[in-house]
Amino acid sequence: MIMKSIAYALLILCFAFCNCAYANLDGSTQSSTQQTAQRIFCERSYTNFAWGFQHRGIYVDSEGDVFRYEYQRDDRVWSPKQPDSPTEQELEDKYNHGRKAIGKVGPQELHEKYRLVEPASRGRLSKHVQRGADQGESVSRCYLLDAAAGRYKEVELKVAGDWSYENPAPSAKELTKWLESLEASKEEQKPAAKNTPDEQDYAVYSALINQNIRSDRVELIVIEDHTEIGGGLLPKNYSGFSKYVSEETFADFIANQERDSKLDRQFTLKADYVLLSQSEIEAFSRDWQRFYEKYPGSSHGVISLSNIGYDKTRHEAMVVTSYYCGPRCCGSSYVFLAREQDGWRIKKAVPAAIC
Repeated sequence: MIMKSIAYALLILCFAFCNCAYANLDGSTQSSTQQTAQRIFCERSYTNFAWGFQHRGIYVDSEGDVFRYEYQRDDRVWSPKQPDSPTEQELEDKYNHGRKAIGKVGPQELHEKYRLVEPASRGRLSKHVQRGADQGESVSRCYLLDAAAGRYKEVELKVAGDWSYENPAPSAKELTKWLESLEASKEEQKPAAKNTPDEQDYAVYSALINQNIRSDRVELIVIEDHTEIGGGLLPKNYSGFSKYVSEETFADFIANQERDSKLDRQFTLKADYVLLSQSEIEAFSRDWQRFYEKYPGSSHGVISLSNIGYDKTRHEAMVVTSYYCGPRCCGSSYVFLAREQDGWRIKKAVPAAIC
């Protein structure tokens, strides 16, 4: 009798242990199994079509790995068959553009955040409000796996941009805040720019800008204060550029696009100039009239520059230059220069993108 009682007690303990092992802190058993099967968790991304196609972001997978990804302007736009419930393969295709691991979320933190997704999915989105034009949109979203359908149900948390709205559920707000802080912390961990422009770089930039000014009426030149990474136009291979530049210069150009560089007041230009941050430029993109009221002598809008590629002797250079001058007014070019006795000269400019 005693042995039977002991066996029965052990059986109860075993049953309780098994249930605890598979139960969540909220008492449910479904989410733990689902979280194991679900590979993609949450993402925060930015998309803009006004300045040439831009799409970049971060996402977190079920292992807690944090990845950054970024599309090039000539990449095909991601188009799942069902945008609000893509398949796992479609999500993999979305993130397979310049993907790079940038961090890790601990298992306890990941589990706590995962438990918020289901209640967030029940939140009703707020009214869509138009905030501007041509500024794109920043989106925070998570996913819930529908294993039976083989699809990931999108759970929108917050959208900010031309049209803004949010999910008011407390769980959605907490997830949004988490994703925003996660993105910010990973940005802070990025290494300092390795491409600090030198005297030769500013000579190339100055020659490029001066030789593109064809009117004495230009009184002011507005330049973005950081280089764009390849102007968002990193070419896939050398074959299309062989008649303009050496392979050595092309390879150096590609290698120098790993991260942006800070630009200072070291230009030598025909007119006065001002440097603007990306946030200042994005603010003006909502109201270009205000831009031209503040900078009335700037007929070129805003000029952006990429890092430069050189040959070993630094007699040949390749750079991307872009301009933004209003709604649907923008363009980019690959510019090839040669250093002559009297300085740098543009040899060829090849249009790369026009809005």
